[in-house]
Amino acid sequence: MKERFCITLEDDDALLEERMPAIVPVVISSGRRGVEAELYFNIYPEVSDFIYEKRDVLFEDETLKELNDLVSPYLFKKGYVREKQGTLRWYHSFAGYDKRKIDLSLVQSSTKKLSPRHKNNETSFDLDELREYNLPAFVTVIDKTVVSIATVNPYSEGQRMLEITAETAPQYRKNGYAASNVAALASYLLRNRHTVAYCCSRYNRASIKIARSVGLVHEGKFYAIDAYSKETMEGMEGEEG
Repeated sequence: MKERFCITLEDDDALLEERMPAIVPVVISSGRRGVEAELYFNIYPEVSDFIYEKRDVLFEDETLKELNDLVSPYLFKKGYVREKQGTLRWYHSFAGYDKRKIDLSLVQSSTKKLSPRHKNNETSFDLDELREYNLPAFVTVIDKTVVSIATVNPYSEGQRMLEITAETAPQYRKNGYAASNVAALASYLLRNRHTVAYCCSRYNRASIKIARSVGLVHEGKFYAIDAYSKETMEGMEGEEG
């Protein structure tokens, strides 16, 4: 089968009128469907040619460095800056289509569907907000406290494919809680006629292991160049300090 190569253009005329807090001018993905990219129009010719020429080595560090060097002048001219630590961070994408492929033997007795009785919480998720927006979630409850959670990313709610996000409080990791909750949530979503998406950084080996153990299928890789207005970046740096 011939490899697919697809470029989608986004109109960035709005950027000329008002600078936004953040933009994502380049997104590239490579998987079973071939290579796809989404680009803002003003950087289309040069960047699309580069992506096409480098399509077989898109996710190698040297290629990503070159791509960032190519896009940086455009960002600087528009008043945006890039976080240096994120320039080489691409992501694995996994998906679930068949409930029979999910390994439910991973689901522990401490995993429960999120309910109003769950109050105490060691994760960074706002449980009340999840309940308010009716986002499905499964949690690990230890001593009446939520210590691990898998839920749906809010931006994907209402779509056929829902993205799962998960977190375990640091002191409770390496006990299989995340895999338990992800497996329970994936099974629940698939039974309710959704498909499942799960993404994780190339550096997050624990998350990659969870996706594979649960029974999700590796779809490919994706990479985004995200940038922030200088004012937004200065605010973020101030909060870190």
